[in-house]
Amino acid sequence: MVRKNDISTPQGYFDELKGRLGDIPHRDRRGVRIFAPWMAIAASMLLAVLIGNFILRKTAAPVEEDNGWDYISYLAQSLDPDGLPDEEFLTDVEQ
Repeated sequence: MVRKNDISTPQGYFDELKGRLGDIPHRDRRGVRIFAPWMAIAASMLLAVLIGNFILRKTAAPVEEDNGWDYISYLAQSLDPDGLPDEEFLTDVEQ
């Protein structure tokens, strides 16, 4: 049994193929080849930092937030009624 191939190429297709392939502009991919490994390294480092940050935030003990009122109350207690710092506060600051 012999198979008959009904599909054929147009006349002179392969003769013109080299010229048509030569008309396709050549793209320089050298910069992409040099840049791609650095992008992979940067992406993996970013991923490691994000995962580490997530783990640390989930496992860390809650921390009381300092809103600054402790320092303000300390300053308020160290002022005399005239609004000037007393001598004890000044000696603490100088040391």
